[in-house]
Amino acid sequence: MIVAELGINILKYGYLRTKSMALAELFDWLREPMFNYVPDKEKQILDGAFRKYYAISRIGYSINTVCVVLWYIKMLSDENQMPSKLFGNENVYLKSFMYFLLTIGFFYTGIANMSFNLIVIGLIYHAALQVRIIKSLMGNLYEYANEQPDNLKSEVVYRQIAHCARRYWLVKSFVASIESTFSLPLFFQLCVSILVNCFVCLQFLMSDTLSFTIIFPIIALFAVTLEEFMYCFIGNLIFEETSQFNTDLYLTDWIELDVKCRKAFIFLRENSKKPIVIRAGKLLDLSLQTFAMLVRRSYSLQTVVFRYKS
Repeated sequence: MIVAELGINILKYGYLRTKSMALAELFDWLREPMFNYVPDKEKQILDGAFRKYYAISRIGYSINTVCVVLWYIKMLSDENQMPSKLFGNENVYLKSFMYFLLTIGFFYTGIANMSFNLIVIGLIYHAALQVRIIKSLMGNLYEYANEQPDNLKSEVVYRQIAHCARRYWLVKSFVASIESTFSLPLFFQLCVSILVNCFVCLQFLMSDTLSFTIIFPIIALFAVTLEEFMYCFIGNLIFEETSQFNTDLYLTDWIELDVKCRKAFIFLRENSKKPIVIRAGKLLDLSLQTFAMLVRRSYSLQTVVFRYKS
């Protein structure tokens, strides 16, 4: 598992090395003034989102750390899994140095991989939150207008709708930038996750029921499945937010708007007709249906390998 994750990290970071300018432009989006405009009524959306993201980060880092520690303990408990015979048992210093390098490599693999995952998930989550804020702004349209003098209400409503239309267009451009930058690394990650899931399940089946070695396959299987689920869930989240966007807009009292505001409203609805879908490698949609498909493929491959081993 560690070797597979280390290999996929090399592929991911090697590919992103060629995308340094795209990465810089991507993070420049976070300084976009329109994205950072959040009225007081919508700040509770961000507060709740930050708490959820921090909780996910803590869970992800904890699971990866526990997985790496258990793997290292399992490795130390079985000398056959270590290439120590190459150096001889009498060469204590070289053997200790080798253990030290492996320890650093294992922990780096786990932490770096989860850091990459959380960056991508955080960017997609940011886009989903922007859609949620736009829906809240449109829902509170008349509340903002009623705070203004009567002769300015129509103009305030128009400006708010125009702001939401421009903001939604920026969200679509932001998501397109995320997909173009991370599409291939995500595809690598999901494909390798199928293989890792397969061999972890196989190791679980071949372990003794009550032995210590069964703990590592359980934690590792949970870690890899969590990684797949986080990507698919966050992709499904932005799809759900944008697919319901038109319906939520239609439920507002847009009929009562004047002609100028209705035209801006219709433009916003037409621009948001197509839900936002993020694809990994231009082939796999990040959705809960894809997560179910990945689990099925992992189980099918594990069954084939187990029958071959038997």
